[in-house]
Amino acid sequence: MDIEIAAPSLHRRKPTDDLHVDCSDAVLAKSSEGVMSPATACSSSDGDDTCNVFVCDVCLNECDLSDAVTLICGRSCSATMCTACTHTYITVRTASVIPGVLAKLNCPTCLVPVNLRRWHNRLAAFAPKFDDVLSQFCDKVERSCDVKCPSCHINRSQLPPHVSSVPPIKMLPTLAAHIPRLRELGRAYCNHQLSAADVVAFAQTTFGQLGDIILEYLVQLIDDRERRATLYLRLRRTNPLILTLCCNAAVCFSCHVAGHHDGGPCGGVAPTDQVVECESCGLHLVKGDGCDWVQCYCGLEFGWTSAAMATKMRRLEPRHLAALRCMIQPFRRLVFKRKLFRQVLSKVPELHLAARQRSIEAELSRNAELKLALRHRLCRWVQRIRKHRVFRGMMSDVLVMQAKYFWVNHWATHADEWHELDDETSSFMAMDV
Repeated sequence: MDIEIAAPSLHRRKPTDDLHVDCSDAVLAKSSEGVMSPATACSSSDGDDTCNVFVCDVCLNECDLSDAVTLICGRSCSATMCTACTHTYITVRTASVIPGVLAKLNCPTCLVPVNLRRWHNRLAAFAPKFDDVLSQFCDKVERSCDVKCPSCHINRSQLPPHVSSVPPIKMLPTLAAHIPRLRELGRAYCNHQLSAADVVAFAQTTFGQLGDIILEYLVQLIDDRERRATLYLRLRRTNPLILTLCCNAAVCFSCHVAGHHDGGPCGGVAPTDQVVECESCGLHLVKGDGCDWVQCYCGLEFGWTSAAMATKMRRLEPRHLAALRCMIQPFRRLVFKRKLFRQVLSKVPELHLAARQRSIEAELSRNAELKLALRHRLCRWVQRIRKHRVFRGMMSDVLVMQAKYFWVNHWATHADEWHELDDETSSFMAMDV
């Protein structure tokens, strides 16, 4: 009998269990000791100040080494920028973010998404200069989760705040064994090595009904606001019914309608062939012209036709889904019957024959008298078959011999017929043609 136990909570109990990104430079400094940094300094034998400068990759100006921003996205990052260009890049990137769209702050050189926690760590030495611009970008990220509260009528972000611990969850020991794997996936997701859809799919398929509760706790444990917002938006696609953080009012996150529809479908967005919902940020896109491959503002690329079909399926009402399942069920039964016949029923005669053979062999091995009697019967049957084959061969020879000797005896006893046939043959051969 399974016993419910309090599974290990998702929050960190050891330094290695938290869902943070390792952005410390101690390891980098230790591993790169004696190795030239990407910010290459100029060498001089005169000992002047030119040995402490580098060339910025953006403005191409010589700047002091203390003003260098390097290793933005990782140890292999080749970016070498001054603080002024870095500040301008973040400012322009923040200003270009469309309100309501979840954006990522990529590395300006490698063009890969970088965790916001790592940005804060890389720019910690220049904190007074970058605090405001990074805070503005984080505010833009949180605005992607804005919903107008039906109670106070104010647009507020519904992104849950970061917490360091969550209440323990009671679950079966078999489910609690998957918590370490969930932590690994969470760390990979925070480092942009795994998509939010993969994390949600793992939690929902592994933990069943507890999957949504675990994901809600997992969102709160993520420190990076962009990663937290991405997972929150992905979770709201499957469970859009929420309670606002300000007034605890019921609202639908998808259509922004007060209440939870009483089990009905969302009516805020009319289903149409020209509207597609982005799987990453949830933005509704309209395609004018061009090829079928499109890119969302958040950077996700997808095929328009497949995304339009997926959007239609997500907007189906429960009664429509029930009717569709009833229509597909007979075909599923037919496919199941075909697979059953091809993979199981077609092999039943062979398996039955093999089973009978094994049972006969086992019976003969146990009963020696039966084995001897059966061998005697089989020998007699084989001899009878052989005699029958020999007799049939002899009968064919006898028939040939009977036909030959019949004509020999016939001509010997009917000589007049032989002479008449000989005369007729001679007259026919002497005839002029």
